[in-house]
Amino acid sequence: MKNIANTLRLLYIDNDEEAIKTTLVGLKTYFKTIDIANSYEEAREVCDKNKPDIVIVDISLCKSDGGDVIEIIRQKYKNLPIIAISTLSDTQNFIKSITLGIDGYLLKPFSLESFHNLLEKVIKTIELQIENETYKTSLERLVKEKTNELNNKLKYDSLTSLLSRASFTTDLEAVGKFSFPIILLINIDGFRSYNELYGLEVGNEVLKAFADFLVKFNDNKAYKIYRIASDEFVLFEDIAYINIERYEEELEELFQSLEQTPLYIKTLDEEIHIHITVGISFSHEDSLSKADMALYSAKKSGRPFIGYNYNIDRTSELEENLYWKKEIKSALDENRVIPHYQPIVNRDGDIVKYEALIRISQQDEDGNKRVIFPLKFLNNSQTTKQYISLTEFMVTKSITTMAEENVHISINLKFEDIQNRTIYKALINNLKKYNVAQQTKFEISNSVIFEILENEKMDDFETFKSFIEEFRELGVKIAIDDFGSGYSNFSQVMGINPDFVKIDGTLIQDIDKNKKSFELVKAIVHFTKELGIKTVAEHIETKEVYDIVYNLGVDEFQGHYFGEAKEKLV
Repeated sequence: MKNIANTLRLLYIDNDEEAIKTTLVGLKTYFKTIDIANSYEEAREVCDKNKPDIVIVDISLCKSDGGDVIEIIRQKYKNLPIIAISTLSDTQNFIKSITLGIDGYLLKPFSLESFHNLLEKVIKTIELQIENETYKTSLERLVKEKTNELNNKLKYDSLTSLLSRASFTTDLEAVGKFSFPIILLINIDGFRSYNELYGLEVGNEVLKAFADFLVKFNDNKAYKIYRIASDEFVLFEDIAYINIERYEEELEELFQSLEQTPLYIKTLDEEIHIHITVGISFSHEDSLSKADMALYSAKKSGRPFIGYNYNIDRTSELEENLYWKKEIKSALDENRVIPHYQPIVNRDGDIVKYEALIRISQQDEDGNKRVIFPLKFLNNSQTTKQYISLTEFMVTKSITTMAEENVHISINLKFEDIQNRTIYKALINNLKKYNVAQQTKFEISNSVIFEILENEKMDDFETFKSFIEEFRELGVKIAIDDFGSGYSNFSQVMGINPDFVKIDGTLIQDIDKNKKSFELVKAIVHFTKELGIKTVAEHIETKEVYDIVYNLGVDEFQGHYFGEAKEKLV
C-alpha cells in the first residue's frame, strides 16, 4: 500500500497548526507529495494548480464551512477520494459531509492504526479506479484500432490494395457541380478462364499483377485507381474541363503498354499477355452505369474502348426487344420455333447422339424461307420474359423427337433453367410421359443428356448437385458445356462428376494455329481421362482441327465438318 500511496498527490486541508504538525508525521510515511491548505480559499487555489489524488479535510475550518470545501472539490473532481476529519461536537458539518459522499471519516483524536485502516480502503478504491481507467484506455485504443482496420478494409480492396468500390462510390458522390467525373471502366477479357483452368490462386495473381501494372501506368498521371468487381477496375479523375484527345492518347498508351508488358505469374512461373476492354463516361448522372453501357457496347462490337454517347444508348436496344417480343410470340403461336439437330460422332465416325439447337423459321416478302439463329433472338427473349416459354417448348419437342426417332439427344440448359419451376416441371413431366428410357434402344442411363452451361450466376452449388442427382435417377446423363471458356474451376465442376465435358469451341476452332489453345485442350483431355469423364470437341470445321483433337484423345466430335444442324435427323 505504501508503494502506491507514495505515487499519489495528497491535499491536506486544516487550519490547526499543531494538528497539522502531528498529522504530517504520519502522512509522510505514506505520501511523498503533500499539499497543505489552511482555508477554503487556499484549497481552491491548490486544486486549480495541481489535481490531487486524495484529499484529507478537517470539516471544522474557522473561516469557512468544511462542507463547502468538499462540495467544491466534488463539483470539480467527481470521483476524487475524500477523507473527512471531525470532532464529535461538530455534528452538523459531519452530517453534511456524509451527504456529499465522502469516502471515509476519522474522529479526533484518531490513532495511527485507524488512519492506516481507512487509508488502506481508500487506496484500494484508487487502485480499482486506476485499473478501470487503464482498461478503459486500452479498450478505447483497441476499438480505435479495430475501427481503423475496418475502415481500411472498407476503403481498400483486400486483394490488390487498390481503392475499393465503396471508396469509388464516396469519391463519385463528392464530385462538384462545376467539374466532370472521368470514369475509365476496365474489364479483363476472358478472365474467368484463369479461375477455371488454374484455380483461384492463379486468378488472384492475375488480378494483383494487373493492379500493379495500372499503378505503374499511373506514375505520371493523376487517376485514382479502384477495383470495383472481380475483374473490373476503374481509373477515375475529377477535372474542371474535358480534353477528349488527351484521354484517347492515354488509352492508346494504356493498350500499347499492356501489349508490351506481359504479367508474370509466379505460380505458373511464366509471363502471360492479357487483353482488356474499356468503357468511358464523362457524365454527372449515372456515371458508372453509362461507363458500363459503353463497356458492354465495346465488347459487343469487338472494339477496345468506347466512350458513352447517346448513339449507344439503349433506345435502339429497346426497339429491338419490342420487335422480338412480337416475333417470338408469333413464332410460338404459329409453330415456327423449330429444333435443329446437329450430329455428334465417336472416334469411329459413327453418330452417337444429336444436340438440339433452337431456331426460328421466317418467310420474307418474296415467300422465301430463312432460318433465324439464336444469337439474334435468345438474349432478347430473356428481356421480354419469353425465354422460359422457348425453353419449355424445346424440352418438350426434343424429348418427343428422341422417343419417336429412338436416338440420343442433348438438351441445353443453364443454371437459371435448373432453378426455374416451369422448366423443371417440363423436364420431369416429359421424361415420365414418354418413358424415354424404355422406348429407346439404349440403356436407361444413356437416353438423354443435359448439357449444362455453368457460369458466374451459379451461386447455389447444392441446388445444382441436387438437380443432377434427381435426374440421374431418371436415366439422364450430364455434360458440362463450353468447358474452358469461363467461370468454373476444375474442382467445383468435377464435384458433380459429369459424364461428359464439352470443350469450348473457341479453343477448338484455332487449335491448329494457337499453341495456348492446344495446351489448354491437352490439359483438359488429360485431366478428364484421369477422372473417367468423356470429352466432346465442338465447332470442328476442318480435317486439320479434327486430326489434332483426335490425336489428343478426345472421345466425341461435333461441327460442320461432320454435319450442320438440320430440322430432320440424318
